Amino acid sequence: MKMNKAEYEFVSLLGKFFTDYLPISVNASPNSIESYKCAFRLLFNYLNDVAEIDTGRITFEMLNFDLLTGFFDWLIINRKNSRITAKQRMGALSSFAEYAQNRNLEAGYVFRNNLERIYKKSFRRVKGKQRCTFTRQELEILFSLPDPSDKIGWRDLVLLVVMYACGARAQEICDLTVKDVAYDINGYAILTLIGKGEKPRRVKITTDATELLRKHIAYRKIGDLPNRHIFSSQRNEQISVSCIEEIYEKYGKMAKDAHPDKFCAGRYTPHVMRYLN
Repeated sequence: MKMNKAEYEFVSLLGKFFTDYLPISVNASPNSIESYKCAFRLLFNYLNDVAEIDTGRITFEMLNFDLLTGFFDWLIINRKNSRITAKQRMGALSSFAEYAQNRNLEAGYVFRNNLERIYKKSFRRVKGKQRCTFTRQELEILFSLPDPSDKIGWRDLVLLVVMYACGARAQEICDLTVKDVAYDINGYAILTLIGKGEKPRRVKITTDATELLRKHIAYRKIGDLPNRHIFSSQRNEQISVSCIEEIYEKYGKMAKDAHPDKFCAGRYTPHVMRYLN
């Protein structure tokens, strides 16, 4: 079925937003672009599965106040996103709404206006909470939650342990490849991490973390493939920061539900692996 003008306009502007505006005009990082794409993937999932709207026929006019309110409610209630995470998703949509309005005032205005109304109603007072840090007992609980007999559970366990052992940032773990893993004469793994400013640093990890990492590389059969990434997602060869954030959100919630007396009320993010109480 051929698109009408309104449908084509939405799809065309969204495509240019990701191919031209973010990477070229804004010079956004790959991580930021991936985060924005994640927000739209979630919106399209909601449109298809809940609102029963064909995303190939979407127009700006469809993105009314009620539909967008339903989407953010779905993120919080059904997907168990925190209000801070939902607010971040709104930021991605709002950026596109502003971009669209600047190129077609009439088409983008209603979309942007509806997002602003929802922001004022539900998210204006949502602020980031003080970062929580793990105690050693909490770490033991956290590491016990992934199911190592399951493919995803195994990956999550290795990722959590290695991140703690080397104090890596999420992006550093995303970029870690087989060639970045070496071993000293005692068998300890030494990871070469590429940090901010493209500055490499070498970090030795513990015996337990080394053993898990060895088994993970063997399990994925990538030991002879130096450019393969250590951690992958279900869809991509390289895991993304947003995927790692979802892993922390998943196990953080499980840990709090199982041990509400031990874990703080705030958010546990990948960054807290670099700190320990």
